Amino acid sequence: MKNPILFAKSEEHKAAALWYSPVTQWIFIATVLVFVVAVAILYFFGGDAKELKLQYNVYFGVSARAPWWSPYIIACVLILQSALNYYIASVFYRRQERVAAHIILIGTFLVVLAFVVMCISLVLNNA
Repeated sequence: MKNPILFAKSEEHKAAALWYSPVTQWIFIATVLVFVVAVAILYFFGGDAKELKLQYNVYFGVSARAPWWSPYIIACVLILQSALNYYIASVFYRRQERVAAHIILIGTFLVVLAFVVMCISLVLNNA
């Protein structure tokens, strides 16, 4: 029996096929879970400071102050960037470039991991 998604005629069905891929589903679940953990780290361990100390580079010792809500702006930008990456991956998947689509999704996951590292460093710098 033929898989209806792989032999779909319309563009909507081909774009939807990305979401039926198990690799895509696992990457999406991992990305969302890691993002939620990062925001939870910021929220629960961030402290009650009105300003955050941002340490840009340990070697030069450059420090700056930022309002408490600035990491949450980065989280919102990360959500928008992830949505854009998933759209681009669906375009690649529609053009039968499945490896490229999965590489973009793995890159999105790695960016979210970098966000976790940023959250942990903010918590440790402001403790």
